[in-house]
Amino acid sequence: MKTRPYNIRIAILLLAGLSLGQPAPAGEAEIRIRPAAAVRPGAVCLQEIADIQCENQELQDRLANLIIAGQQPDGGELVLGTLEITAALAQAQIHPAGIDIYGASQCRVKTNCAEQTADLPPSPLTPQKESAVLSIPESILSELSSQEPNDDIAGITLSDQLTDTVAQMMDLDTASLKIEWQCKDPSWLQQPAAGDRFKIVPLSPIRLGQVQFAVTDLSLREPENRRQGDPGRCKVSGKVEFLCESVVAAQALRPGQVITPEMVKRMPRRVTSFREVGITDLDYVVGQEVARAAGENELVLPGMIRKVQLVKRNEYVDVIAKVGQVEIRQRCKALAGGAYGDVILARDENNKRTVQGRITAARQVTVMEESVPEKEVLLSKDFISSASEKRYQEN
Repeated sequence: MKTRPYNIRIAILLLAGLSLGQPAPAGEAEIRIRPAAAVRPGAVCLQEIADIQCENQELQDRLANLIIAGQQPDGGELVLGTLEITAALAQAQIHPAGIDIYGASQCRVKTNCAEQTADLPPSPLTPQKESAVLSIPESILSELSSQEPNDDIAGITLSDQLTDTVAQMMDLDTASLKIEWQCKDPSWLQQPAAGDRFKIVPLSPIRLGQVQFAVTDLSLREPENRRQGDPGRCKVSGKVEFLCESVVAAQALRPGQVITPEMVKRMPRRVTSFREVGITDLDYVVGQEVARAAGENELVLPGMIRKVQLVKRNEYVDVIAKVGQVEIRQRCKALAGGAYGDVILARDENNKRTVQGRITAARQVTVMEESVPEKEVLLSKDFISSASEKRYQEN
């Protein structure tokens, strides 16, 4: 009888061990690598070399405090990139499937001297990670800003230069683009792009989707500088994606519904064509009528909405004409449907005369000021029937 609690404790320990051995649940997260960073001597955390965006706060904190490199000496320099981040994710048992890594191909990390960082405030990180901090003293920032720019220190590579070229040619911000570059020799993409080292020539139209460049390493023009087997030029292709926020359905939308603010939302998306961006302004959608059904999280396109129909085809409406102080109302049949501001034709079923007017309210059409012939028709004896109503209004 005494062995039962012991067996239960063993089972609980085994279950706890199995749960600890499972990888952390993946969440939608984005890691944008910075081209350069200045850190304090010690371990380098992910939040010091990259910008992190994540909806899951727990995963956000884990990624922020994720150690990418171990203890670094004073004044040291190292290069950290996608490979090191992926290895750190695997070691921390964070599944990389739901994590998107983009930005600079690598971050050039420079460790500040201990004398310059001695007056830094205590780190907000956990005790075992207190050696790495996010804040940089103003004295260091002013010193770095006063120095002449250096492509090598900034960590600008051929991959970064290609991304800047595409952004400039498309007149877009690099932060709004995500480009995956491919080359027969991947080491080319990591080469420092100091000065005018590379000559870049487009081989395809520069647009979203697939692009291609011919790259020549001008530093290898002299035979003595050329590496063995390296021709000094290569072709680089890339997939260009535009980062945007589009309006999507927050719930299932049915035809005929009038869209309210809680029925739609903006969702970050990546597209390879500007036609896929859709609608980006919520105000354009709210108050409109659903013309075509949409599922939850489905992109809302202009053809899926329409103005609220105030007049339906073949229904009777009040046609109003004003001439001075006189207002004439007549019940007519709408020959077309429409929303506020639409111009339609209406017909008097008694004498089959038609007038043109603008929809101004539900089941109401007002003859436009410039439509003098229509007003004459309304004021004619044949048009005014027993159902018409004369109203005299004072100015």
